[in-house]
Amino acid sequence: MIPTPLTIAQTKISLTYANPSHNRININIDSGNNAVRGVTLHMTYIPQSITYIAIAPGNFFDIPIIYLRNIDTSKGTILLGLGVNPNQKGKRGTGILATIIFTQSAPSSLFTPIILPTTFVTVDGRTESGLESIKSL
Repeated sequence: MIPTPLTIAQTKISLTYANPSHNRININIDSGNNAVRGVTLHMTYIPQSITYIAIAPGNFFDIPIIYLRNIDTSKGTILLGLGVNPNQKGKRGTGILATIIFTQSAPSSLFTPIILPTTFVTVDGRTESGLESIKSL
């Protein structure tokens, strides 16, 4: 009998509102059995829906290293890369990767960022992404 190969695609990333006023969105992670070393998030949104946007690291990584932070407000794209220090092992568990802080352009405008499938999760000992699923708002 040939053993079934272990899949490394076990990490899930999702978006949830961080507060009742809906001006902060948490980017959540559940690593499954993966030891996550880093995540490169690729997101998109409608630029006209907001007048201000910033992104801050969350609590998943103990001391997150931000190696990429690019918010293009004219194109509506967010690229965020963060992870552990190169000499540290990956982290398992659940938590908040980052929080998006924003101001809607009007009360009726809806800011709904979308996580793109090009998002990449780096895990210990592998070269392929450990991303299993993404869930936007």
